[in-house]
Amino acid sequence: MKGKIDCFLPKMSEDILQPFLNQLNDNLLVEQVVVTNDSERNIHYPIASTESLQKIAEQAINDYVLLVLRPTRIVMGQNALQRLFYTAQVTGAAMVYADHYVEVDGERRSYPVIDYQLGSVRDDFDFGSIVLLRKDLLCEWAQTARQYTYAGFYDLRLFLSRRSSLFHLNEYLYTEWQIDCRKSGEKQFDYVNPLLKEVQIDMERAVTAHLEQLHA
Repeated sequence: MKGKIDCFLPKMSEDILQPFLNQLNDNLLVEQVVVTNDSERNIHYPIASTESLQKIAEQAINDYVLLVLRPTRIVMGQNALQRLFYTAQVTGAAMVYADHYVEVDGERRSYPVIDYQLGSVRDDFDFGSIVLLRKDLLCEWAQTARQYTYAGFYDLRLFLSRRSSLFHLNEYLYTEWQIDCRKSGEKQFDYVNPLLKEVQIDMERAVTAHLEQLHA
């Protein structure tokens, strides 16, 4: 395999961050690791603003960018980065994401994610905490992207889906610690929470622009 990976992580507590930094820095595929500092009001949507993602595109120097989407404890499995990297190279996908484990109350559970279907536009699609992107497409998006406070990654993901495939690697590559322990029945009503009104407006703007691009 030829090439390297640049890794970008959201700001998180030192006890969570440092072990993950050590793991990434010890991997020969990793060229640089950068901790981003998105707006505090984006705490539920880390690396969510267009501005933050554009800064990541500016700092990326290698062919692939690893984005950590959530400020949670993560432990990579053996050869996890190699598998993501190899899959991205072989498939040519715009983005690769994978199945993983979730640690909840001291119990590790399997957490398979689903395949990304052509035409999927739901803004809460669960890719897990880690995605690997093609830098050339990230930079292409960054040059013309509209400005969003909360829908930056959503807009990027929709753009990538127009350019190439989003590939689901059906392998359990890492363990993440659950940070939202509410029941699913409580989470599904987030969209009517008045505190998230700005978020939903941003998402609606992004999906409308996406549909316009598709001439839908």
